[in-house]
Amino acid sequence: MDGKKLVPAVVLLLAAAFARTAPAYVEILDPRPLEKETREELILRMTAKSLNRQYEETFAAAEKAAPASWFSVDIKAACTINIFSSAGETCPVNYPFMPTGKQTYYGVPLEIVAPADNANRTAIALPSNRLLPGKLAPTAEVPVGRTASVLYVLVSTYYTSNKGTQYFQMNYEDGSTERMKFIGTVHSGDWYHDTTRIHSEDVRYVLVPAAKDTKTFFRNMHLVQWKNPHPAKKIRSLTFASDPAADMGVFIVAVTGLP
Repeated sequence: MDGKKLVPAVVLLLAAAFARTAPAYVEILDPRPLEKETREELILRMTAKSLNRQYEETFAAAEKAAPASWFSVDIKAACTINIFSSAGETCPVNYPFMPTGKQTYYGVPLEIVAPADNANRTAIALPSNRLLPGKLAPTAEVPVGRTASVLYVLVSTYYTSNKGTQYFQMNYEDGSTERMKFIGTVHSGDWYHDTTRIHSEDVRYVLVPAAKDTKTFFRNMHLVQWKNPHPAKKIRSLTFASDPAADMGVFIVAVTGLP
């Protein structure tokens, strides 16, 4: 075989093999600069798709939903910590440049609690052995009082790991429950690292600016699609739970649903 043709052939074979084994959310962007491209231009080119997809892509259920059908679950009473400013009870996880109020990611409208709107309590923090051990309850319950076919939960995780017994639970009016295991590295990547972002059928990363007016520097949240196996049952409340003995701490930032 011609030596000039051998290298491209090997590259194509390796690429095909990788495509068969790589997880669905892995994407490879070409890190080589274009001719006369500066380092900043290279970073912008490589992050453009990552950033824009949260505004341009849509969950399938969200794409079919009528705008008036969405409802927001009020989590304010259960919020325990401030992750958007330095006021009140804080922790190492912080997003000082997070846009609050009404925001839409992947077609899902969300209500992000602003510090001024809830006495500097902006998220439900669920502890771990690395996050406020002994200071917070490991479970939190928020009322719903209606049916839902699917819920979307905006989350953040700290010391993210697949160890522990974290879960989300639907508590129905008839006394029954439906529990979903919440697994770090599956349902959320770590808040801090750009190498842990997840993009799958039911989980999408949300990039949060880590500096004012930045176009290249972001922290992570994740939007989890939680399908209800009993959409005709009225949901009395939702329970969110972390594992105090495990490393991973969990933050619930917003919850939105569709009937």
